[in-house]
Amino acid sequence: MLSWQPCVTLWYERTVACISIQLGIGDALWEGLLKILIAENDPSVRALMGMELRTMGHTEISWATNGREALISLKKTSTDLVISAWSMPEMDGLSLLRACKKDPALRRIPFVMMSTRPDHWRQAVGAGADAYIVKPFSSNELKEVLRKIGPSGHRRGAKKSIRMF
Repeated sequence: MLSWQPCVTLWYERTVACISIQLGIGDALWEGLLKILIAENDPSVRALMGMELRTMGHTEISWATNGREALISLKKTSTDLVISAWSMPEMDGLSLLRACKKDPALRRIPFVMMSTRPDHWRQAVGAGADAYIVKPFSSNELKEVLRKIGPSGHRRGAKKSIRMF
C-alpha cells in the first residue's frame, strides 16, 4: 500500500471534473498485465509506485527520470501505459504527452498525468491525457485509474467528454 493519503484527485467521476471514456470493457478488471513506463524524477515516488504496481501483479515496469528519457524508451520498447509526472527536468510531462500524441506509433498508448497541482488537469486533458491524478494519491485511486483505462488495445475508438461540476 502506498503511504500517501488522498488529496484532491481530478479524474473520471470526481467532484470537480468528470472525464468519461467509453471503453467497451465493462467494469471488470482487464485480463493480462501491463508493460508500464513511469516517468518521475522523484526516486521515492518511483519506488512507491513500483511497489504498488508490483503488488497489483504488474512486473514489467520501466522508469525514466525525465520526459526525454521516457520518449527514448517509448520509441525502443513496447509499452501499454505511461504514468508521468508533470514537473521533471529536461522535458516535462506535458511536453512528453504532446510528443506522444503527435507520434503515430505512440498516440494510442494510454497516458496518465500526475501533478501536485489540481489546476493543471485542463491542460493535461486538452493535450490528450487519459487520466489525471493529483499527488498525493492513495493506492486505491491508482488501482481505479488502471481499472478504468485498461490495456491500450481496448481503447480504440474511445470517446472522451469533459463535464464541470
